[in-house]
Amino acid sequence: NVTPRICRHECREARCFQHPNAMCVADPCDNCRVHFFNEDGDEVSCRAKCSQSIETGNCRSALPHYAYNASARQCQVFMYGGCGGNDNNFSTMEECQQECETSAPLCSMPYDSG
Repeated sequence: NVTPRICRHECREARCFQHPNAMCVADPCDNCRVHFFNEDGDEVSCRAKCSQSIETGNCRSALPHYAYNASARQCQVFMYGGCGGNDNNFSTMEECQQECETSAPLCSMPYDSG
């Protein structure tokens, strides 16, 4: 049994840096959890694109696209359906690698625990 809450200020401070034009909606049936939607009414993810899951999308095409696999820490090919999905979707391996595989240089000093 869900008791809706009155959501008043949840969207005031909420930001979606991945989609700056997205509209914020606080869900009164989900403890006023904040969601963001694009101009088409589709929910968008505000997580950094490289940490999003790999989604094939809703359509039935089989287009080779590339996405970052955070567990494997590398970009990989996947078959994109042609529509939908999320921001972890790149047309080329190079684009994916440039966006997601670049990391800060590691310290070259030996580890010292004490």
